[in-house]
Amino acid sequence: MDYKKMLAVSAALIGTAAMAVESSVVGYANDTVAQGKFVIKSLGFEGVADGSTDVNDILKGFTGVDFDEKLDFQKTAPQIQVLNSAGGYTRYFYLNDGYVDDVTFVEGWCDSVGNLVSDTTIGVGAGFWIKSGNAMKATFNK
Repeated sequence: MDYKKMLAVSAALIGTAAMAVESSVVGYANDTVAQGKFVIKSLGFEGVADGSTDVNDILKGFTGVDFDEKLDFQKTAPQIQVLNSAGGYTRYFYLNDGYVDDVTFVEGWCDSVGNLVSDTTIGVGAGFWIKSGNAMKATFNK
């Protein structure tokens, strides 16, 4: 094989390998979340550009529940627990009607009193606990 052919084959192989790496970094992955059990997950490569991941952009496909004044949604809503800087866990709940303002309610991850969280991030590679009220396939994407 002459030099030009070897160079062309090498370039094609490197290009294919580079596309394979990029496609595993960018995009999405589906995963099963068991019913009623906490499982540990991590978001290994999403959001590499800024070093973190926003849960409202990344964790989708959950079946939310409605807010209620007694805060019973905390027992039934899909939930994630993220380690915080104080050494404890911050809990977020997936609601159908997260509070934004007096006229706007949006589906998404909310704090423990039903307010939609708009800037909750999880560091790339950091683990978090997740639990769903029903067995389901969740999409982890960016």
